[in-house]
Amino acid sequence: MAKCLLENNNTLHLMVQDPNTLFVYWHISADYLQMATKELQSIHPGLHLRLVEEEYRGSSVSASYQFPQRQYHGSAYFHGQRPFRTYHAELGLTYHGGFFAVLRSETALTPPAGRPGHQPDKDTELPALLPFAYSPPEQMRGRGE
Repeated sequence: MAKCLLENNNTLHLMVQDPNTLFVYWHISADYLQMATKELQSIHPGLHLRLVEEEYRGSSVSASYQFPQRQYHGSAYFHGQRPFRTYHAELGLTYHGGFFAVLRSETALTPPAGRPGHQPDKDTELPALLPFAYSPPEQMRGRGE
């Protein structure tokens, strides 16, 4: 049974549909869920699915669903999200005082809104630029290159 639990039978996938909509689907085995709940006290029935927006200042829960019964297979849409943001999904259990993530998806980046080449509004907060990202040659002068 332990080998089965470690195989790729338990998955949570997050996909981008458009700049404001993400889609998530999952499969979790009853054995894996039972193993996760074994040590938790005062656990609430059902599963909790949440979408987490990742920012350089930290992460915040952007949206969530509470399923009253344990759904071993399922899917959901997250509408009204922000363009050009990084998200991940977590499927877990809620208990007195917290949330215990059982599965976590890979991150997904929503595309910018608007047509290609369109400049975002001044009020749009863009992700931070990485210091090691490619710089055009004309901007590299003066750094010893």
